[in-house]
Amino acid sequence: LLPPPPMKVKAAAQPPKVEDLTLPPNMSVPAGKAVLEVATSGAEHRAGVRFSGLICEAAGSRPVPFAEIWHLVKPVSGTSGWVVAGIEQLPRHPSR
Repeated sequence: LLPPPPMKVKAAAQPPKVEDLTLPPNMSVPAGKAVLEVATSGAEHRAGVRFSGLICEAAGSRPVPFAEIWHLVKPVSGTSGWVVAGIEQLPRHPSR
């Protein structure tokens, strides 16, 4: 898989909301998203967001299914936005 393009997240003083997340263009065939968890630990907010749907891995290629959990972090204080701390790829189930 190609590394994912940067994800845009609106800056917010509150933990993320599903509607604040904008998917990169290669994940719009369509994709589902759901906030799995939001937690504050020390000086950091953390969130886990599950994305699933279809993705085109190369220009002109056919879309293939994907499912990932994106881990985001944001300082409790300050004005910096959410940053992707890691991406966990979930196993693909073979077509039947």
